[in-house]
Amino acid sequence: MGRARARLIHNLLGSLAVLSILLGLGVGLPALNRSIPNAKPVATDRPYLVDGNVSVVPPPGAALDVTNTRPVEDRGAALFLLGGVRYALTTQPCDGGLDEAAADLRRKITSVHGYQITGREVPVRTAQGVPGWQGGYSSPGRVGQYTVFVAGGTAVEATIAGADPDLHAALPALQTSIASIFFLDRP
Repeated sequence: MGRARARLIHNLLGSLAVLSILLGLGVGLPALNRSIPNAKPVATDRPYLVDGNVSVVPPPGAALDVTNTRPVEDRGAALFLLGGVRYALTTQPCDGGLDEAAADLRRKITSVHGYQITGREVPVRTAQGVPGWQGGYSSPGRVGQYTVFVAGGTAVEATIAGADPDLHAALPALQTSIASIFFLDRP
């Protein structure tokens, strides 16, 4: 009987060790994941590559949300956070022109429940001279602007959104950043 009892205690201790490891993984890893920040500071004195063809100089004080940033060679996404304002850039190949890309972006915006285009679109240019369209939109509790550029077969969509006071305060720095969008392979 002593041997059976020893084996039972040995199995119990082994099971408790496995259970504690599983609990440690189940509780500890999510806690560790929550402790790692989603946003990291980003250099605002030099261009950030959104994809292999497009760069942008982030606004001063911006942080890069690493969970929603995906730089890929021919398409990419970057999400910058500036206080309570979200500044998102996406790039993708584009066979059509600027008007078609702008219409696609307006459709994406209005396809989200509660989002609507406000005001009129106005022509804009990057510092590089690439023409684009810029307009406004609203969503529940937030306002925003969208900008779209097309050059060299690549479309860039820039959207900014935040509560009205936050967006208004950040707008000059965001407009400067949008103007810094640069197409490396512009024909």
